[in-house]
Amino acid sequence: MKKIIDKIFNITIVLILISGLLSYQFVLPARVSHAEDEIAPAVTQEEATAEASAEEPAEEPAEESAEPADEPEETAEIQQTSDLENCLDCSDADSASVNTASGTENTVAAEANTGENAISGSAENADVAENLPEENIIPAAETENNPEAVLPEAAIETGDAGAEAGGVNVVNTNITTENGQQEIINLTGETTGDVNLLETFETLLENGENSSGDGDGDEEENKKVVNINTATDVENSAEASANTGTNSIENISGNADITTGEAFAAASIINLINTNIVGDNWLLAIINILGNWTGDLIVPGEGLLFTTDSGMQFGDVVNVNEAVDVENNVSAEAGTGGNSISGAGSASISTGEAQANASAVNLINTNLVKNNWFFLIINNAGNWVGRVMGWGADGSQQSIYEYNFGSLSGLSGATGPAYDVYNYNSAANVSNTATATASTGNNSIQNSGSASISTGNATAWASAFNFVNTNIVGNNWLFGVVNNAGTWNGNVVFAYPDLAVTLSADREHAMPGEAITYTVNYKNVGKAKCGNVDLQFSLPQYLQYQSGDSGLSGSGGNNYSLSAAGLNPGEERSFNVTANVAENIPTGSEALEAVIGARTNTKEVELSNNYSSEEVSVYFAPVVIKDESALSKKESGLEIDRKDDEPAYVNGPSNHYIKVENSGKHTLYNIVVTEKIKNSSGDTVAEYNWPISKLKKGQTAYIQYQIILDNTAILGTYTYSASSEGYDQYGNKIKSEKAKAEIELLAGGAGISGAENNGEIIPPVAVEENQQPEVLGAATTSVNANYFSLWLLMLLLIPAYYYIREKKLYRRENLLRLSKRMAGFLSSFL
Repeated sequence: MKKIIDKIFNITIVLILISGLLSYQFVLPARVSHAEDEIAPAVTQEEATAEASAEEPAEEPAEESAEPADEPEETAEIQQTSDLENCLDCSDADSASVNTASGTENTVAAEANTGENAISGSAENADVAENLPEENIIPAAETENNPEAVLPEAAIETGDAGAEAGGVNVVNTNITTENGQQEIINLTGETTGDVNLLETFETLLENGENSSGDGDGDEEENKKVVNINTATDVENSAEASANTGTNSIENISGNADITTGEAFAAASIINLINTNIVGDNWLLAIINILGNWTGDLIVPGEGLLFTTDSGMQFGDVVNVNEAVDVENNVSAEAGTGGNSISGAGSASISTGEAQANASAVNLINTNLVKNNWFFLIINNAGNWVGRVMGWGADGSQQSIYEYNFGSLSGLSGATGPAYDVYNYNSAANVSNTATATASTGNNSIQNSGSASISTGNATAWASAFNFVNTNIVGNNWLFGVVNNAGTWNGNVVFAYPDLAVTLSADREHAMPGEAITYTVNYKNVGKAKCGNVDLQFSLPQYLQYQSGDSGLSGSGGNNYSLSAAGLNPGEERSFNVTANVAENIPTGSEALEAVIGARTNTKEVELSNNYSSEEVSVYFAPVVIKDESALSKKESGLEIDRKDDEPAYVNGPSNHYIKVENSGKHTLYNIVVTEKIKNSSGDTVAEYNWPISKLKKGQTAYIQYQIILDNTAILGTYTYSASSEGYDQYGNKIKSEKAKAEIELLAGGAGISGAENNGEIIPPVAVEENQQPEVLGAATTSVNANYFSLWLLMLLLIPAYYYIREKKLYRRENLLRLSKRMAGFLSSFL
């Protein structure tokens, strides 16, 4: 125990000595600079990975069936028949389509391989090669310049491998429309840019708004539309394989390293079979992501769309659908393992992540009979990194988004004949096989020195999507389908306009009678265009509208309004307004605030930036009115007081406090506080001035400053004299009495040397603190003398420590002996 205590004492004294030596350079200098470091918090990123077993790939997953449509508003008469082509006489039809597709077969395959590399040699290390035939052992060459043989090394490093196989089939599509659009967008390879369905759909609605109906002019007789579709034996196969592994190194006595790149494989099949569309002002958009897409999908926000006065009227609507034997075989396999090392001195294996995803989605026998609707389905069979903006508060990803707009009962303003629609669809023997395989593993190293295997990530995605027997009858709708069979880095943006308005002035201060020019800027920072923009510009009292280049018109009081055309996304406009400060503005006025607001009849979800304001301070020049001026001067007053630390020491800080108070009844302006310092000989050694812009009745300003006199300063009594003067609103000068203090400068203190300051007083620097009108001044500060004292005390502890250690006073018996002696000494003394 005693040895432990001795060791603790020894460590303590060493720390004291080191601290004293290191702190010496910081204690003695005259000035101290403080720096504040801001440390950014660490950001933790959560990584989610899914591993798929290479030995148990997913085979024939269960099919998912989704029917996005609501129940038809108009009841359709459904007829069941085994012979669809003979169920209806098409001779009296105004429009008839009979389509038959049989034996449609597609086979696509993609393979990417950077692996299956091999290195083999002869082992030269006896430990490694002891089991090899003697003829395979070649000794290392030794020469005069190479006394030590260098063992050969082997390394295999593969690049990335990516394979994508995708098939898209569009079979038996019938469209009866005067204003509609079908878009099938296939994004393959590396694609960058947004897909804007909002702009396309708005253009279609505007075209419908500008049309006069169906253009036929025959309003009495109904028209008949018959669509008969038959699709049989549709067979598709897609296979994608990517491999960077299956590498080997054998019989290398030196180091052996295998590093593989990443492997990505995607196989997808998309079928659009038997699709019938009858109606106007619609958009059917199918987006197939078969590669890597970076961009946003922009769609209309809810409440943004409008109905048109054109479109078809409908009578009987009959939809008969039959789908038999729709089969999907989808499998995905990803592997990074299966690696082996044998016969090596040291070995390490590090595998990457493995992710496999297989999905099958069927939309079969879908009937939509209504107007004015939006529907979006996202089939995410790949990797989607993004959020949903403008739909939910959390921006989380979903699969289905739908809403209605306008009336669902039909178009009251439409003219023309009514259409009777008969759709008959049959699909049989639809077979899809999608297989994706990605591997970075199955690497091996045998008989080497040190060995390491590091594999990259492996990702495999396989998907099948069937859109079979779809009948859509109606006007004004947008149906969007996104099939992600690749990688999508982007957001789904439900677009809205967003008006942002700002107001600025050409000056911060103005006098009565002066002009202020305001600049108004308004911009649509949203993703959708907005309708007409209404602006309301309000001026405060005593600010009079003069002119502007905007066309503002008065709307009552000091308010002015402007109606402007709509704005496209990103479009902005600006205008100027000039106003004068009234001559009769009361002298007590301090600021004038103008306000601008903007709104549109198009729905916005962000309104916080639709308003802006700008404040201009009013400055009053001194006005001399004899009677009121005299009264003001009589009722105005300034008082000054001071408080000082006594005495002051050479090289030590001297703190000074000055208090200035408006003791009168009127506001004072342009106040200047002056401090003069004289030495014992009556010479002025320093003079300082602090401006104060304004003091209201009863308000107080405080000035605090600190100075340091170095060792070349003359010892003795210094006189500090403070005074203040300002002006009232009529220009009368108001002075205070002087506040004096005599402070004795004594020798002592530590810090600044005379060589550094030439015997001069370091001037204070004004620093604003707290709330106006408090004014604080501060001079450059020196190190507090307490730091020096603490440093000296720390050094004095060293001999005390050695005395305690040599006498072993810390031991219990010595402490008892010492306490008895002290007790005896005190007893004899008393």
